[in-house]
Amino acid sequence: TFLLNSKRSLGYTVDFDFEIFFSEVFSEKGGFDVVIANPPYVRADSGAEHLLLRKKLEQSGVYQTLYEKWDLLIPFVEKGLRITNSAGGLIYIVSNAVCTSKYAFKLLDLVQGEYYTHSVDHFDDMEVFEAGVVPVVLHVGRAKGNAITRKTIRRGSFGNVKTETRMPTSEFKSLGRNAFRKDYTPVLLNKDTVKLGDLYYMSVGMVLNADERMAQGEFTKDDLISETETETHSRRYIEGKDIDAYIVRRSRYLEWRTTRVPGQLRRATFPELYESPKIMRGRVTGGVYDEAGLVCNDSIVIFVRFSDLQGVHNKSIQTSIRKFSHLSRAELEKTSERFDLKYVLSILNSRFAIRYLNNIRRHRMENYFYPDDFRNLPIRDIPPSEQRPFVEVVDQILSLTKDEDYSSDPTKQGKVKELERQIDHMVYELYDLTPEEIAVVEGTK
Repeated sequence: TFLLNSKRSLGYTVDFDFEIFFSEVFSEKGGFDVVIANPPYVRADSGAEHLLLRKKLEQSGVYQTLYEKWDLLIPFVEKGLRITNSAGGLIYIVSNAVCTSKYAFKLLDLVQGEYYTHSVDHFDDMEVFEAGVVPVVLHVGRAKGNAITRKTIRRGSFGNVKTETRMPTSEFKSLGRNAFRKDYTPVLLNKDTVKLGDLYYMSVGMVLNADERMAQGEFTKDDLISETETETHSRRYIEGKDIDAYIVRRSRYLEWRTTRVPGQLRRATFPELYESPKIMRGRVTGGVYDEAGLVCNDSIVIFVRFSDLQGVHNKSIQTSIRKFSHLSRAELEKTSERFDLKYVLSILNSRFAIRYLNNIRRHRMENYFYPDDFRNLPIRDIPPSEQRPFVEVVDQILSLTKDEDYSSDPTKQGKVKELERQIDHMVYELYDLTPEEIAVVEGTK
């Protein structure tokens, strides 16, 4: 058994050679029987010391799983796997971010391709460490063992097992990266769908801090926002915390068309993003419909149909299309014009979508979604005439939520809840969900 220590194995001695320093282990057994560790919970780009370490690790050519903005635990896990013998195993306590984060994709692919997962233990509502992370215990080995993978969710205490499932390891492998998620139910859709990312250009809003090169430290976000409209603060502005499904609860005013905005912003986006009819959704809040030119910061994800950006050409749109779609821009524009914004909004705010997005989300926090998650949401492809009933229900909701007394009127709020439930059931029928699948979405199974 070897207890892997972060500084000895990775930090500052990147060229540490286990096969030399533990030559008797490798000559007799070909590696360790068991490697146990609690890897460091620190991003590899956190501070100058770790930036230097990151550079050393990347230049070493030893690690094949370093991807995107990788966390230090990624090479730490790969190192542990590499020094086990043919019958050996790795048992690590890691952050649950490794189960969903994009930076862990190559590591999870390595595990599913070359190793066998014996167990995954998730922990809910337990303060195991002071680091503020939610822990997961992985037991992975080179040998099949009993060819069964156990996934356990423990809540409150180690002994309180909320759920435990066992499946053939071959089935676990067939689920790919998603197998490591705490909750994952494969969804098989038998209807024609189009990915949301092939209908909408998606972007977070402006980063309102001062650009570090042009105006470092000259202003902050709060310097640009006013509670009231003025000649300078002329653009109605919202943040993620200001909205919920179908309703803007609060808006303020952003300084607009001044020297600072947008010219000196850290990330200004482009003006057409706000001028077109659009959906705006917080990463953890429901979506709203806007055709009044609302602007926002990066706590909100903006959805604009490709057809509504026809004639707008910039690097942001071009890069997004090249990176996220196999279709040409002309094809994206032609496809997206068939989908009513309010029809898509009804799906996006539905229980089905929330469940589906949680099934594929990359963030460790439930109901926290990135643009990449939204891009993969399947939107049922139906003609405009069949979208109309969804649009009509959304219009009813919007007519209620826009009233000034909505927040204090329980009757109107109750009516909106009824209409939202109506949409939920319409969406279940739209996607032809079975009673068992509906129970999963509703959380009753």
